[in-house]
Amino acid sequence: MNVEDKALSELAAEERQSLTDGALPVVRQRLSRTRITEVTQAVVTVAGPIIEQDGPNVYRPAHQAEVVARLRGLERDALVVLAFALAVQNQPHTPTNDAFDALAEELATAERQLERWATAWFADDPVEGPVLQVLRGGRGPRDSAEDVVGYIQMCLRNWDKVKVALPYTREALEELERKATRFLGMVKVIERANEDRLLLGRAYGRFERHVREVLAAATYLISLKPGAKISLPTLSTRN
Repeated sequence: MNVEDKALSELAAEERQSLTDGALPVVRQRLSRTRITEVTQAVVTVAGPIIEQDGPNVYRPAHQAEVVARLRGLERDALVVLAFALAVQNQPHTPTNDAFDALAEELATAERQLERWATAWFADDPVEGPVLQVLRGGRGPRDSAEDVVGYIQMCLRNWDKVKVALPYTREALEELERKATRFLGMVKVIERANEDRLLLGRAYGRFERHVREVLAAATYLISLKPGAKISLPTLSTRN
């Protein structure tokens, strides 16, 4: 990872929490990385002086402060978009649907089998009974995998007691635990990839909204100058 990409990766980590706000719109990225940089520089260069110089004479102080904050934050807004675009680009290979579904089904079947067996053995156990209640409360592929790991650990803790009756060898349990752990890693990769795409959409939506707000403020200020010939940049995909 080069220095620039490392800095963007660190920025994405810093901004991840701020983008979890569900009120932020999710907008598909329309502009290229180069165009985002061009638009940002053009808005700051052209609209910036107009807002900084003329805004205080027209806008209420609170509104002027808000517009200036948007203006001064545009470069960071743009960098955040680039940071999450890079995160999406660099996502690790996600598992195929067939591989994921097959392993999910195998673990769901194992969970049902282990749950029936563990309930018969440990429902009234003062130590394992409360653990069993927690394991039985989950739903979905992730919970199935986590529950399988929990049931297996329960079995291994009580191996001398259960090894005769349990329909699994110790080796089979250990292999099943490795599969469940691998599956949880797959889930994590998929969840992170989905989150990065969502946060990219929110970062881009925030960027476009702030650019439009700054341009609207500058456009109004220009309209108050008869004969002024100032061309503002746009959010078009081309110059």
